[in-house]
Amino acid sequence: MREKILKDNNVATTSLLANYWKKEAKSKENWPTLTQKQGTRENDLFKDPLMQNFVNEQVKEEAEQRLDKRMWLPLATRTRFFRRTVSDAVKNKEVKQIVILGSGFDTLPVRKMKYTQQFSARFFEIDQPHILKCKEQIYSEQNINKNATYIGLDYVKGDLIAELTNNDIDFTKPTLILWEGNTFYLEKEEVIRILRDLSSKFSNLIITFDYMHALMQTGAQQLDSSAKEKCLEKTLDEFASKKSPFKTFFEPSEIVLLCQKLGIQCIDHKTAAELAKEYKVDQEPYYTAETYSMVTFEHK
Repeated sequence: MREKILKDNNVATTSLLANYWKKEAKSKENWPTLTQKQGTRENDLFKDPLMQNFVNEQVKEEAEQRLDKRMWLPLATRTRFFRRTVSDAVKNKEVKQIVILGSGFDTLPVRKMKYTQQFSARFFEIDQPHILKCKEQIYSEQNINKNATYIGLDYVKGDLIAELTNNDIDFTKPTLILWEGNTFYLEKEEVIRILRDLSSKFSNLIITFDYMHALMQTGAQQLDSSAKEKCLEKTLDEFASKKSPFKTFFEPSEIVLLCQKLGIQCIDHKTAAELAKEYKVDQEPYYTAETYSMVTFEHK
């Protein structure tokens, strides 16, 4: 099944490749070749031996062709950002339900089994059925407990709220929605609709996600001869050619205002460049990290 996902060359393929990019970029031993000016951090960004279960030679080969190495680090810093956000929500905000929207090959529920054991937190993963089936098969081969309720659904086309209801979600319980690596593959009206549906249904909600700035799109459209802009153009073209084009870009102020109108307030908002510096990995992050942000909103 993994081989078929690789051959399909679409967003599901990218989800599989992301584990390789994150696995490599989280490791301090690789930072000399992945950073512009390596920082003083002494430890890996996070620990996750499970990522290796999804990586083979074919995944590695495709991943190294698809994305310039200078763009790998933001994927690892975003994972650290999201994991810290989830940790704070479970330990300090009494969150009992973690819904991973478009979960792909994310390993969080297995990695954080202790949240279920110590805090009675339940994990729900939502993605297309064939992706979750592939993931479950790989876990099963390793005798790994997936520690999540799998909801096979194209959440953009299907009835997300109905499926959450059918799978025993309590809309009154403190809930965190993790929406990682998804928004830029959707149409803007789809992103807005999903935010509206979720924010209106949950009475106590934290939603955390990433988005690309409009500047990344306009920068690619106004290219000059500089090497860095050619790198961005090449990346956007490469993803488009693999049936996973970037469709939606937001101005930072636009996404904050949009969510405020939906009744959810911004409590954390960082670019990948700011995170690289904050985590002391890269003192001079590659320029594309300035146009990519992680954000967390809260509604009570």
